Amino acid sequence: MLSESPTHLPAVRELVREYVLLPDAWAHRDGPPQSLPAMFENEIAALPFPAQPPEGDIAMAIEDGQVFGTALLVPFESAAAELKRLYVKPEMRGRGAGRVIVVALVEVATELGHRSVIIDVMPSRTGAVDLYRSLGFAPTRAIRRYESHEILFFELTLSARDVRCRLPVNESSTPDYERPS
Repeated sequence: MLSESPTHLPAVRELVREYVLLPDAWAHRDGPPQSLPAMFENEIAALPFPAQPPEGDIAMAIEDGQVFGTALLVPFESAAAELKRLYVKPEMRGRGAGRVIVVALVEVATELGHRSVIIDVMPSRTGAVDLYRSLGFAPTRAIRRYESHEILFFELTLSARDVRCRLPVNESSTPDYERPS
């Protein structure tokens, strides 16, 4: 978790920047902008806020000291948290890093007393949609409106006794990841 390893913050910021500039996020326009809109630059510059204890955190996938995947857990409303900006570098995908990151943040959300975790995702990101469903996330109401493209919303109801997320069966095939202690 970033809260336990703050030296990785610059790498996390760069991954969030890569995520925001993904071409499919800008498909409704003529591709990604040359520079990020101020809204995103401000979000990246403010990290780790709002994804920091006592209401959130940032999970990272790290191999050989290099951060190659991340996601943010931020407080949402009432007793809910939102998982945002799940991103794994393309060359590192298919190794279970996304699953481990989501599971780690669900565990953190449970420990912090959140009652649910909400995620939004573009339907075109079928790998992410499949991952969320496999971890027990179910379709839910829209938590915000996007004018430019369709978004799916999922929610996982949490219980300290029954978190439905599971780590990959063959953990020996995945690199070491930062997990909550």
